[in-house]
This record gives sequence, structure tokens and C-alpha cells, in this order.
Amino acid sequence: MSFDKSNFLLKGESASGSQSAQNRLQDEATEHTIAGSLIGAVRDVIPGLHGTAQSNDQIAHIAADTVASLPMVKTVTGGAIRAVMLIDPTKSAESNAAYFSLNFVEGAALNKVSKMAMPDSGFSQLLSSKLGTGLTSEAATHLTVGLGFGAIRTGFNPDSWKDGQGNFSLATGAENLVKGSATGALVNLPAGMIGFRVARASSLALENSALSPRMASVLSGVGSGYAAGGVFGGVDAVLAGKSFTDVLKGVNEGGIIGAATGGFMGSFDPARLVNSTAPKNFGGTETVKTTPFEGPLVSRESAVNASAAAGPTELVRPVTAKPEAVKPEAVKPEAVKPEAAAVNGDQHLQAIKSKSDAVEPRDANPRDKIAYPANDEHFVLGEGQYEALTIKPFEIPRVEDVQHRLTSFQVKPETYRTFDPESKGPWKDSTDFANSSLKTAQQDFRIYKVDGGKTEIAVPESYARQLDEVRALRIKAEKPSVLDDLPPGHHLSVQQMVKDNNTGLFRSYFNAEETQQVLPVIWARIKLGEHPLGNRALPEDFVSLMDELPTTNNIKRLTIWDSRSPYDNWFAQEHSTPNFKAAATATESEGKMDFFQTERADRVHSPFRGVVRGSIFHEHGHLVPPRDNLYDTASLLEKEGFYPTAYSKMNNSERWAEDRSKAFLHPDVDKFLEFAQEAPVRSAVIAHELRQQLEAVPPEQQSVYAQQMWDRVKFTEQQVLPYARQEMVAQLGAKDVEVQSGAIRLLERFGTKSDSEALMQAAATAKDQNVRRRAFDVAIQLHSRDPVEQFEYVWKQGVENPKVSDLAETRLRYYGLVDERASSYARLLHHVRKNDLAGLAIQVTRMQTNEGANLAYDFAMNMGRHVQGYQRAVALSALEEVPSLRLRALNTLANQQPEYIAPVVRKFINDSDPEVAQSARDVLKGVELRSNIQEVNDVLDHGGAVKPNVVEALGNSGDSKAIPSLLQIMTRGPESTRALAVDELAKFDPNIIRFYARLARKDLTIDQARRLDLITNYNFKQRTQSHASE
Repeated sequence: MSFDKSNFLLKGESASGSQSAQNRLQDEATEHTIAGSLIGAVRDVIPGLHGTAQSNDQIAHIAADTVASLPMVKTVTGGAIRAVMLIDPTKSAESNAAYFSLNFVEGAALNKVSKMAMPDSGFSQLLSSKLGTGLTSEAATHLTVGLGFGAIRTGFNPDSWKDGQGNFSLATGAENLVKGSATGALVNLPAGMIGFRVARASSLALENSALSPRMASVLSGVGSGYAAGGVFGGVDAVLAGKSFTDVLKGVNEGGIIGAATGGFMGSFDPARLVNSTAPKNFGGTETVKTTPFEGPLVSRESAVNASAAAGPTELVRPVTAKPEAVKPEAVKPEAVKPEAAAVNGDQHLQAIKSKSDAVEPRDANPRDKIAYPANDEHFVLGEGQYEALTIKPFEIPRVEDVQHRLTSFQVKPETYRTFDPESKGPWKDSTDFANSSLKTAQQDFRIYKVDGGKTEIAVPESYARQLDEVRALRIKAEKPSVLDDLPPGHHLSVQQMVKDNNTGLFRSYFNAEETQQVLPVIWARIKLGEHPLGNRALPEDFVSLMDELPTTNNIKRLTIWDSRSPYDNWFAQEHSTPNFKAAATATESEGKMDFFQTERADRVHSPFRGVVRGSIFHEHGHLVPPRDNLYDTASLLEKEGFYPTAYSKMNNSERWAEDRSKAFLHPDVDKFLEFAQEAPVRSAVIAHELRQQLEAVPPEQQSVYAQQMWDRVKFTEQQVLPYARQEMVAQLGAKDVEVQSGAIRLLERFGTKSDSEALMQAAATAKDQNVRRRAFDVAIQLHSRDPVEQFEYVWKQGVENPKVSDLAETRLRYYGLVDERASSYARLLHHVRKNDLAGLAIQVTRMQTNEGANLAYDFAMNMGRHVQGYQRAVALSALEEVPSLRLRALNTLANQQPEYIAPVVRKFINDSDPEVAQSARDVLKGVELRSNIQEVNDVLDHGGAVKPNVVEALGNSGDSKAIPSLLQIMTRGPESTRALAVDELAKFDPNIIRFYARLARKDLTIDQARRLDLITNYNFKQRTQSHASE
């Protein structure tokens, strides 16, 4: 075939390069990639395919990108192959080093994007959960992958970031990035759908033995390669500025290159290589000798009967649940035909021998350290933590290995409830449905004990006999043999050979000895596939499933039914789903779970645990709901948020069961992390409840996944809970009272001391009184668990935060049983916040502790400082009634007006406390001085003569406050008292006398001033000495 080289651009070739640059490239005769050189060598020897070095390199680039983007190739391998293919043989090793790293990174990025399209990828599953599993989800996947291809191909091309003059330009780069991304998305939408269907068709053909494994792998590679190559060819053509016709041509030619590359790579996929022509020992590489195959492959009956006799084939009971108590699992998909179910040998999962087996990491390429975004922050997963959080499903145990755990059984008649087919809806409510549409019946049930414990597994006896046949076939079909060494997908092919009596092809797989071993197994599997109940789950299957649950203490009975749930019609009406089929139900009050027509595989080749595991974990959730309905509260705060399944939106009960089983405890760690990121509040509640369950289970009864469950609980407590608290605090300001109350309730369980401030703010600003009270109380609890510290915190808030003082007063009274201060402090706070000075004065004398008395006295002195006589009255009352306040009261009285003070103070001049007695005497002395000063002022104001004893008392006080009064007597008093005043002034420091004299001079008459001057110049020292000699 020939290719139009104008449709492709070399990596490093500018889309807007000059004509001269293109001519120079066309004139080069040497390829600049190793792959281009090889392609050129091949094209040179094939007539009609000869091309230029440039076109060879162009093909090499598309081929390299295609190899890197094939999902069958690992990320590191894809990057390395691409980098090697694009090594420039014309340059030195040093020159190639930088380009090698860049080409490796680009190839790895392409591979990562391509894996997003895989059905089991986290991205695909996320889209499926949001958009369903139809064309919409598929189209979104292909558009996203194509956009990623285009963005990577454009972004890594240096010339995409250059303008027409060859200069770096962000604007040009952004424009080219948009063009490349859009082109990739538009091209990959149809191309990806075509490639996906080619790959799926080849897989189906392989399963039906229509294609060999190698050819199926090649076709799958062709489909994937054409899609990738088409995208790369289209992006290059658009960036080169080609016309629409040329772009389409570029898409097709790039697709052809990609298809050839993908097919070539598919032929080397080691997972699909099987020698279909030569005998091979599938357990290794040794070729074994075969013997002629004489006659047919032995009849199925003789083969089955020739196998070892099966062990015990017995196996389980009814349910009588109230309809309002029954919790249904989500709608059950229609079961596939039994022959479509996977054989145990096809499931390459972790083997399990006992509950104590360790869980191995799930991924072949572990992610040691990743960051998971949450609320604009990150969950940081340390080394090995990603694997530690992963729950890797165990391989389904063989029936024969589990049988011994069904320790005994008995058959006995029991009454159960069934739906009356004559009944027609609609019904008013569940009670109406139960009364009018359910009838009682009786039949025999086979009842097993699990591990000799309290848990029972029951099966209607008629159904149990049918399952006996299935059990016998499964025991034979699961016998270890060389069939176990076959690669995935070949078991059905081998079975078809036996059914078709294709001895020739069968000999290429097994020698005579192996044939004798595997034929009974194969015939048992064939018969199992043809049995109408061959795909039904056995009691043994549920035994191993219960090993995974956090606890089985709440499971008293598990019943397996061959009929639909008797409540299906009611659920169909309640959920507005006409074809509703409950996979299982649970009755919490009775500790019962019921499973209906349960298949081992609900989809073709779906592992048993893929669906039924989710059901049993869901129903177990109904048996262990949070006792305080805390999950309902968490759901209220996240009502506009994330739901892992559509059924999670149904109601609070179903949300708890779904979130717990399909997200928090889902084996896929990405689903757990996604839920933790999107629903941190609910995650915190689940972790709290799960911790309680795990702690209550003895070590020997713990789940086989106990360690992983513990790791998820601890991860949630350490990294998710802080974000949950942020959400709780944020909701304290919600307008909805119910949401506010919910946030407070959750903070009561999960909050820390640092959240007290936010709660106190809510108590101060909330309009609803109950919200205020609860916020205040929870703030106290989070602040401290010590009653004394709580008391101090409440008092502080009541005093410093007027908006919560009423709450503080009420709360203080509740501490009466643990704190003697409670009632008095509450009354004190009441008087303070009401500005009740009269009540406050009384409360000073009624505080029950010295500390409280001092506190009350402080408030009284401060609040009453502007009220005349208030401080004096409080001090006098405290002096007489509160011994601990006497010194403070006396200190206060020392500066008060003398009225009414002396009689009370005089009582304490001989107090047993010397300090109080001395202080009382000092106060009385001050009172006497202030009284004498007042008397002097009054007498002189009225022109009278001050009594000599008063003058002498002023001199004997020794207090300089008496000097101004003595000076007034000297200047204003009659002659009879002046000499006495001079004698008394002589008892004071002359300098102090002169100081006061200067202050008094300005208000005196001339005569008075002259007298004052005499005093100022008076020799008080001589006067003092004279007095001393006398």
C-alpha cells in the first residue's frame, strides 16, 4: 500500500514551517528514528512501497505512539518501547538522552490515558455509576480518551508552542492544544467504538472456539491500534493545517498504520499464546508424549460415575418477617443461562484455605505513594498504604473444602409467608399489603449449623434436594486436574471439543494419562452447565462469604429460596419499579437474611463475589444499623452530595447499607477513596460503627479482611475525619434548623476542643432556642470532660459573652451535684447580666466560697462605682457578714465618707485577726480625721471658733491631710484658736506646711494672706524645740 506523506508531520516539524524547511526535510535521505530506518528497509524491498526517509519517520512516530497506547501493554513498557523506537541513529548518545526521557514520558502518558477506556478502570466505573452502562457512558469514555490522546500528542510537540516566526508563544500553544484535543476527541468517538467492538467480537469468537487465541489477540490489537492510530494521524493533519479532506485521509492512513502495529503486537501477547498444534504440558514448558486415542471420548455418564463418590450432599429453611421490617437489596439483574456461568478454574483470584490466610496486594504494579484530592486538599497514601487498603477477593473455595463447616442439619416443617397470586394492588401501605396479599404456608426445611455455632443456613427441602445434584456435580467439576493449568478462556473450548468428540484437537492438549484424569471433570462441568440450577449458589458458597463480614454475631439465620421474595410486589409499588426483583432482604429484629434464586454468577464470567458479595454485605448492614440513627444525621448534612449507587438515594436505611457495602467496604480501594473524598461525614460515621463492631469480635472470629477493614477505619479517622469536621462546623451556620441540629449532634461525637469556639458562636447567633442550648452544651463537653474545668469555662463564657450569658446561668445550676459553687455563681451571674445592683449587694454576702465572695465583691465595686453610697453600703455589709472580705471592706471604707462608718468599724478594733484589728483602728482614725476636717469647715464657714479638742485632734492625727484645716484656722479663725493651731502645725514637716500654704494663698483676703505669710516664715523648728523643752 502507499501512503500520502503530506498527511503526516514529523515530531519536531513545525505546522507553520516555511516551504524551504519542508524542502530540506524532503531532501534528507536518512531516517532519524530507529523504527523509521527499519520501516524504510522493508519498504525498499517491496515493489510500489518505496518512500522517503521523512515518510518512514512519520509512520514510525504513529507506530510508536500506537504501541504505547495499547491497553495490553504495561505503562512502563509502553513508554520504553516508544522511546527506543524513536532513538535517532544519526545522533550521539548524549544527544539522544534528553529526547529518550521525553519520549518515554509521553509514551507512559498515552498508555495511562488508554487504560481509562478499560471496563474495569476506575474512570469507566465512575462513568457507569453516573451515566449507566449504555452508549452514553461509552461515548463519554471514548471522547475523554481521545481528548487525552490529542492533548498529549499536541502538548509534547515543541513546535506546537511556536508561532509563525518560530518564537515561543503561549497563545499559539493554547490554540494548538485546543485543536489537537478536540480533534482527538472527535476522531476517537467513532474509531474507539469500532475498535471496542472488534475486540469484543474477537473475545466472543474465542470463547465459542471460532478463533484461535493468537488470532483473537491479533484482531483485538487491530481494533485498538486502528482507533489510536486514527487519532494520531488526524491530530497531525489538523496541526499541519490540512484541509478537511486531507484530515480524513490522515485519519484513515494513521488508522491503517495503527491497525498494523496493534495486530503485530497482539501476536506477541504472552497471555494469549497457546500451542494449538503440538502437545504441551500446560503446567510448564515440557512437551509430553501422547498415545493414540482409540474410539470416542467416553460417555458422560461413565466418566462422571467413574469419579470418586461425592461427600455429603445435603444442604437449608423459611422466613416470617414483617413487611415493614424487611430491607430489600437493589433490583436483581436477570440471571444468565447456567451454561454461561464461569467455571471455577477460569477465575484467577487469591486462593483461600482458611479464614486466617493473609491477603496479598491486588495490583501487579503497586502504587506506593499517591495523593487523592479532597476538598482542595489531599489524602496522602504512604508507601504500601494503597495496597494495605485494598481488599483483594479470595478465590471461590471448592465446595468440598467448605462442606465440613456445615456441621449438622435437620429437616423439619416450618410455616412461612408467601405472596397470594390472586392479590392485586395498589396497597395503602405495607400493613395493608401484608394483611391482604400474604398468606401462610408450610413445608419442610433443611436447616444447617455453621461451624457448630448459632448461625443457621436454611433451604426449603424440595430445593435442597435439587441443590444436592448441583453439589455432587460441582464437587466433581472442581477436582484438581491439569485443566487448572490452562490459560483463561480455554476451559470452554476444551469442553466443546469433548462435546463435539473432537479427539484430534483434544490430543494436542492432553496425553492419555491426563485424559483419564480430566474427562470426568470435563463431563461434570458440561453436565453442570446443562443443569437448570447449575449456576445456583449453594449453602457452602454463603459460608465462605460470611467469613468476609465484619461480624456474624447478628446473623441468626440465612435462608436460600428457589422463589422470588413475597414482598416484590410491594417493593415494586413503593419504589415505582414495575419489574422489581429483590436479590435479598433482611429483618433486623429477627437477625435474618433471605436470598432469592441466587446465582453464582449474575453476568457472564462475573466472579461470584462480584454481585452476591455486595448483596450479603448490604443485608448485613441492615442487621447492624447505627443504634443512634447517627447515619441519618450524616446523610442530612450531605443530602446534596455523592451517592455511590442510585439505590443509595432511596432512603436513610438503604443509604447506610449501600454506602457501607458498595463503597466503604468495596474491595476496590479507589471506590473507598472516592467515597471518603465525596462523603467525609458519612465515612466518619461508618468508620466509627465499624470500629465498634471489629472491637467486639474475638480474634478467632474476625473477618478474613479484618486487617484491611482496620486500615480503612484508621485511615478515615486520621485523614478523612478532619474534613468531616470542617463540613460539620460549616453547617452550624445553615439556615435549616434541622441541619444545624444535625451538625451539633455530629460534633458531639466527632468534634474536638478546637471546635468549641465555633459551637459557642452558633449558640450566640442561632435563632432557635434548642439549637442555642445544644450548641452551648456540646461546646462545654468538647472543651473538657473535667467538671471543674467545665464550670470555669461556663462562668467565663457567661461573663465575657453576653449573648450566651442566659445559657451559662442555666448551665451553672446543673453543676449543683458536683460543685458547691453552682447555685451561688448562677445567682451572681444573673444579677450581673441583669445589672441588678441591689441583688448583687446581697449576693456578695451569700457566696459559698472565699473565691466567689471576692469575685462578687469585685463586680459590686466595679458596677456600683458611680452610685453614691453603694460601695460604702456593700463594704459595711461585707465587713459584718463575710470574714474573708473584712480587710478588703475596711480598705474600701478608708476612702469613703465618714457617715455611718464608725459604729460598725469600731466593732472590729479588737478582732481576733490582728491584721483586721489594726486595719479597723486605721480606718477609725481616718474617719475621725475626716469628721474633724468636716467640722472645721462647717464652723469656719459660719464664723465660729473651732473647739480646742478638735484642733488638738487634728495635730495629733499625724496625717498631712489635717494641715489645710489647721492653716484655715490660722487664717480664718478667731484669735483665740490661732496660737493653738500654730502649736499643732509645729508637729508637721515645715516644708509640707509651706507646700499647703502656697496652695491655700490664692483664695485668701489680704489680711488672711498676711497671716499665712507669717505662718510660712514661722520658725516651726524653734517652736517644736520649745514644746519639747516644756
